[in-house]
Amino acid sequence: MFTTAVDKLLSQFFALSAEERSCILEVLVDSQPINNSDGVESFLSKRLDVSRSGRPACPHCSSLKAVKNGRHCGTQRFICRDCSKSFGWSSGSFFNHCKKEISQWFKYVQCFMDRLPLRECARRCGISLDTSFKWRHRLLDGLQKIHNSVKLTGVVEADEVYFSISYKGSRKFSAQPAGREPKKRGMRSTKRGLSDEKVCVPTAVNLEGKSTGVVCNLGKPTTANLKTALGCKILPGSTLVTDSLGGYPLLAESCKAKHVQIPSKKHKKGIFNIQLINYYHSALKAMTNIRFRGVATKYLNNYIVYNNFVTFAKESFMEKIKILKNEIFTIGVEERSFSVNISKRDPLPLLKDQYLL
Repeated sequence: MFTTAVDKLLSQFFALSAEERSCILEVLVDSQPINNSDGVESFLSKRLDVSRSGRPACPHCSSLKAVKNGRHCGTQRFICRDCSKSFGWSSGSFFNHCKKEISQWFKYVQCFMDRLPLRECARRCGISLDTSFKWRHRLLDGLQKIHNSVKLTGVVEADEVYFSISYKGSRKFSAQPAGREPKKRGMRSTKRGLSDEKVCVPTAVNLEGKSTGVVCNLGKPTTANLKTALGCKILPGSTLVTDSLGGYPLLAESCKAKHVQIPSKKHKKGIFNIQLINYYHSALKAMTNIRFRGVATKYLNNYIVYNNFVTFAKESFMEKIKILKNEIFTIGVEERSFSVNISKRDPLPLLKDQYLL
């Protein structure tokens, strides 16, 4: 027998439209706790393409002619009849070389969305600090693939932001150039103003909550740098709003966009301003310098995407969780995302100019 409160909730629920009821049910299903006995195999078997026999497609040649090939450490193995290669449920997927339960990954996604420090993520998920770090960057590498397809339209605000070069965590790999003395976080650069001791990150945002940014060059950007970083992101017909930097008119021309340039020492021009991009920069600096106490330059692109997805995007919290579960967890993992390769990335991930002046 239902209580009065439950009866009242049910009456309100059935008074909603079919679309609203469907949305509520979807949220409730996604918020259900994951059984600790659920493994990567059961998760992927429901989301990856499988043949009629319930076996996964070969990750090497995409063939469906796979048969069972015994078990290894309790995990089912398969062999492809076409290419004769062996594989498991997680081969070629996001969980490749992962030995943890899927329930721990789902807990980690919650911590990831809450922007918790690595140690707190490790404590809540029952993993080591090193694993927590590697899981964060595997998720961020997956987000990079989504970020690469982002296109900006409508009113687009663009500006560049600068970060001091950081070789944090790279000492044992001898990434720090000769003659550069180690320094603590927060110390001033040896050169004043914009110099080759800072990396430039051209960024752009629109009013729909989409954003893009990438580590591009050292010091002040040239027109070629701006075209390389933002040229393929801004769609024709957009309105590009920028400050008075000289390279932006040519960028707008190459993108076939209308250009509105805010004069020097002015805050707006008519109804246009660059307040949104300034807020974006403030949020990015707060995440990297305050929330995470400084990040290495070789990981800066990942934290830019982190800010784009978690802080700036307008999707709801549950919609972002769904994106991580349904899109990130079912894509393949690149070799650069393997645990042994994450820390060996280029200490200065600068873009090569693809445009000639």
